[in-house]
Amino acid sequence: MYRWREKEKIIALKLRGLGKSYREVQSKIPGISRSTLSIWFRDLKLSPAAAKILEAKKERAENNIIKWSKERSAAAKTRNTETTQEYSDAIGKLSRRDLMLVGASLYWGEGSLQIRGGPYPHHKTEFSNSSPEMTRVFMRFAREILGVPTEQFRPHVQIYPNLDAQESIAFWAKVTEIPDSYFRAYTQVSSASKHKRPINFLPHGTVQIRINNPVNFYKIQGCINGIIKNANS
Repeated sequence: MYRWREKEKIIALKLRGLGKSYREVQSKIPGISRSTLSIWFRDLKLSPAAAKILEAKKERAENNIIKWSKERSAAAKTRNTETTQEYSDAIGKLSRRDLMLVGASLYWGEGSLQIRGGPYPHHKTEFSNSSPEMTRVFMRFAREILGVPTEQFRPHVQIYPNLDAQESIAFWAKVTEIPDSYFRAYTQVSSASKHKRPINFLPHGTVQIRINNPVNFYKIQGCINGIIKNANS
């Protein structure tokens, strides 16, 4: 080892013996790397006093990191809350046209538009979801835009073995404002999720809202066609 390097090592060992941290030693010996210090210190036996000093510094550093992390998380939470509120306020009250666009888009993503063939074609108009908020929006769309009366809704609830059918029906009846006597429930577990899904994954199951009037099939299809046409124009 070069003589000047030997001098640096001696200084570093003395500083370490006084309970100085790596960073403190580096500030006294410019240009020295942490990896070099690690090699020099690996066989160094610290006195109880020096070890106690270093342990206290380590604890302070860890506490500072925890404090910084909490402050950063709190700042991020505040920022996220403010951003969410800003964009929530920007939506404002939905007009009839807004509700038409939102409802049709929801159905486009979560509904079923199928025509079964044969001499008497069957139009399947069905919306399925496990979100009560999304379902409420769709029900408003169905009632106010499509003009569907309550008697034309055919609601079903898909539940899992751990759920109580009547409790799930009561929940979705309140969400949809459809009498619970209109509901039917059935239990289903897919082969892919059998015995794997947490029992509280879907606490109320999934609701399926079928509309028993083929004209609504074409109303929704028209809304979706209008979105496609104007979004690309």
